[in-house]
Amino acid sequence: MKKNNIVLFTIILFIFQSFAFSQNSKSYFQMANDYFDKGDYENAVFYYEKNLPFDKSSYGENHIYIGNDYFLIGACYKKLGKYDKAISNFKKSLEIYESTKVQSNKSQNETKVDAAKSASDSALELGNVYEAIGEFKTALIYFQKELAINLRIYGDKHIKTSDAYRNVGYMNLQCGNYEESILDFLKSAEIRKTTFSEKSLEFVESIIDLAVIYTNTGNYTSALENLKRAEEIYKSLLQSDDINFAYLYQRFADYYRQTANLNLSLEYGYKAISIFDKNYGENNSASIAVYLAEIEKCYSLLGDDNRSLAILLKCKNYYEMSPHQNLINVLKGLSDIYRNKGDYKNSIIYCQKAIETCKKYWGERNTGMADLYHSLGLIYVLKKDYEVALSYFAKAVDLYIELKQEDTEEMLSLVTSISTAYFGLDDYENAEYYQNEVCRIAHDLGYTGTESTAYYSLGILYQEPSCQNIEKSVECFRKCFELR
Repeated sequence: MKKNNIVLFTIILFIFQSFAFSQNSKSYFQMANDYFDKGDYENAVFYYEKNLPFDKSSYGENHIYIGNDYFLIGACYKKLGKYDKAISNFKKSLEIYESTKVQSNKSQNETKVDAAKSASDSALELGNVYEAIGEFKTALIYFQKELAINLRIYGDKHIKTSDAYRNVGYMNLQCGNYEESILDFLKSAEIRKTTFSEKSLEFVESIIDLAVIYTNTGNYTSALENLKRAEEIYKSLLQSDDINFAYLYQRFADYYRQTANLNLSLEYGYKAISIFDKNYGENNSASIAVYLAEIEKCYSLLGDDNRSLAILLKCKNYYEMSPHQNLINVLKGLSDIYRNKGDYKNSIIYCQKAIETCKKYWGERNTGMADLYHSLGLIYVLKKDYEVALSYFAKAVDLYIELKQEDTEEMLSLVTSISTAYFGLDDYENAEYYQNEVCRIAHDLGYTGTESTAYYSLGILYQEPSCQNIEKSVECFRKCFELR
C-alpha cells in the first residue's frame, strides 16, 4: 500500500510539473507578445528566449513552432538594431522552415505550404538586415531566395511575387546590375497592372521604381516621364497633402540633384518635408531626418558647408530623440565636413562616434565598419600622421578580405589611400607595390579613367630619386596615354 502511494505521488508530481511546465511556456510566450506589441523589444526578446527551451522540449528542435520562435527573436533583435543576433536567429528560422516536419493536426501539403510561407518571410528579413548593414550582395541572395519561394507557392501573378521582384530589383540596383534591375521592376509592374489597374496606387509604386532606376542609369528622359506620370495619377486619386506625395517629391528631388538642377532639387525636397510634417509633425523625427539628409546633399554639392553642417546637426538631434541606424551616416557626414574645413579634431571625434554607433547597430564585422576605418585613416593622412593612418587602413583591409570584398570599388579607394600614406613616409617600395595594386584592381573593374590616373601616379613615383627608374616611368606614362 505504501509503495502504491509513492507511485501515485510520483505520477501526480509528474503531471503537476508537466502542467506547470506548459503553463510557464504559455505565460512566457504571452508576456513576450504583449511586450512586443507595446514596442518593448528588450523585454519581448527576454521572454521569447525564456520560452524557447519549453517549446523545444514539447515539439523537438526542428518543429515549425521552433522556427517561429527563432523568427520572433530575430525580429526583436532587428528592432533593437542588434543585427548580428537578428541574422543568427533568422537563419535558424529559415533552416527549420526549409526542413520542417509535418504537424500532426495538418496534412503534409498544408504543413509544407505554411513552412514555405514562413521561409519566404525569413528570407525577406535576412535580405532586409543585410541591406541595412550595407551587405548588398548577400542581401540580393536572400531576396532572390524569397522570390523563388514566392513564385513556387503564390505563382507569377501574386502581389507578394511583385513585392519580391521589387526587392530583388533594388538590390540589383545597389549592386550595379542595372539591366537586371530594370527587368525586375518591369516584371513587378506588369503584375501590379494586371492585378490592380494602371490608375492604382500599387501600380504607381512600380512607376516610381522605374523612375529611380532610370535616374540612376542616366536615362533621365524616361525617369522624368515616369515621375510626371506618377504625379498625374496621384493628383487624380489623392489629396495634395497625402503622404504619398512626400515620397514622390523626394524622388523628384533626387532626379533634379542627379541632373545638377540643384535649386529645383531643393524646392522638391522642402515640399516633401512640408507634406511629411503636416502628416506626422515631430512624431516621426527619424523620418524627417531622412528627408533632411537628402536636402543636405544639395547644399554639399553647392559647397555650402555651413548649411550642410546645420542640417546634419539637426539630423543628429532627431536621431538621438528617435534612435536609428542612419545616425551612422549623419555622424560620418559631420566628420567629412569638419575634415573639409581642416578641423581635424572634430572630424576625428565624429568619425569615432560613427564607429561606436556602427558597432552598436551592425557589430564589428561589416563593410560599413571598414568604410569608417578608411575614413578615419584619411583624416590622419591629412594630418600627416601616416603611421596611425596605416593602422586604420590595415583594419579596413582585414575586414574587406574577410567579407570577400577584395576587388571592389571600396578596396580600390582604400588601396589608393594606402599607397599615398606610404609615399608620405618615403617608403617608396610599399608605395610602388600598392600603386600597382591600384592599377590591377582598376583594370579588373573596368575603370579605365582610374587606371589611367593610377599609371600616371606610378610614373611620377618612378621619378623619385630613391626609386628612380626612367624606363618604368616612361612605360607608365605610355599606358596612361593609351588608356585616355
